[in-house]
Amino acid sequence: MNHPHKNARTTPLGRAEMVRRIVEEGRPVVEVAAGFGISERTARKWLARWRAEGAAGLAAIRRPLPRGDHRGRCALHNGHPARIFHNRASHFIAVNNG
Repeated sequence: MNHPHKNARTTPLGRAEMVRRIVEEGRPVVEVAAGFGISERTARKWLARWRAEGAAGLAAIRRPLPRGDHRGRCALHNGHPARIFHNRASHFIAVNNG
């Protein structure tokens, strides 16, 4: 099951329809993208993923946080979730300097 994030403009089903309009109907990418409320760049990204991976490429991809990103659990909090009220800069300094 695929649950796009709250700001996603499209779902896998919507992306499949977008690709169909571009590939089968031969409509311009920029026109189709505008109709779905996304940028041409994003539409081309989904089209490229579809060409490379088929329908599976239209699923949202959950990417891990970048290395060094201290959102969530960290050593400073002994494995407990980081508290939102911490100042990010002081949190970063504390985590990286022991």
